[in-house]
Amino acid sequence: MIRLLTIILLLTNIAHAEEGIIKEPLKYDVEIIIFEDANARYLNSEYWPQNAIIDVTKNSKAKLHLSKTNKALYKNIKPQILSKEYRRMKNSKDYNVLFFGSWRQTGLEAKKAFSINIEALTNNHKGTSKNRLTGNLRLVLARYLHIYSELDYQRHTATEVATETTTQNAPLHISNHRRMRSKELHYIDHPLLGMLIQINPVKPAQ
Repeated sequence: MIRLLTIILLLTNIAHAEEGIIKEPLKYDVEIIIFEDANARYLNSEYWPQNAIIDVTKNSKAKLHLSKTNKALYKNIKPQILSKEYRRMKNSKDYNVLFFGSWRQTGLEAKKAFSINIEALTNNHKGTSKNRLTGNLRLVLARYLHIYSELDYQRHTATEVATETTTQNAPLHISNHRRMRSKELHYIDHPLLGMLIQINPVKPAQ
């Protein structure tokens, strides 16, 4: 009987000790490759609604505020997950890589989730494309992981008249949402832009 009481007391103490332990929220490494069709095959074959054309100057102040507000909530890290895929995309004649980056952040529910200005992330691709990509990305943790992207894509077209000039096409707004599981590679398709993304959980410190 004494032995049984000792075991019960021991288990009770362990349970109380576990209750006192504050579990740290899960962190995730998010890695993304964003690329364009090198030949813009679908640019003129698709109808782009007027609300897809955005005013860059109207959004610039909001994006600047976004990058300053949320910068403390995540950190840039060196890409490691999609290195092989990046090399394939970089060497492809059909696609131009526009962005290759990775960051670490806490997984938060929709009410607490924050957006990250893509221009505040480290772009590990040094390419020659003159086309511009801006916008923001947001990770939401629920039963599944959810990644939301709001991107503004602007193509530059070189023209020659009397002198060489460069004109800018109106930027297009591209909105995407993908539900996904961790450790799975996902491909998000669009006539103008493609995205490879994988989200891996960070192992808690021992």
